[in-house]
Order: sequence, then C-alpha cells, then structure tokens
Amino acid sequence: LDAMGGGPDVVQARIMANLPMRRLAEPDEIVEAMLFACAPGNSFMTGQTLVVDGGLSAV
Repeated sequence: LDAMGGGPDVVQARIMANLPMRRLAEPDEIVEAMLFACAPGNSFMTGQTLVVDGGLSAV
C-alpha cells in the first residue's frame, strides 16, 4: 500500500476510479458467476474463462 501512495482507503478509491462500474464487486456477485459456471443446465459450456471484473477487461 505504501508503494501505491496511501492507506487502504486511498488505494481502494484509486482502484474503483479505474473500474468502469466505479465500485468493487459484492461477494454474492462473484458467487452468482460461480454458480452459473457450475450449474447442470450449463453443461455444454467448456474451456471458457468467465471474467467477472466490473468491465475492467473491456477498457
């Protein structure tokens, strides 16, 4: 954190400023993506990377 120039609140604000959604994910949002990937109805999806990053990879 010191290398990033501030305490936890400053670092979190800098990270969120670079995310298109301007917020961090809630734990249940990550869990929902995991449940989707593991669901029996999703059995035909193979070899994919499911990106849950608030749009950061689209920038």
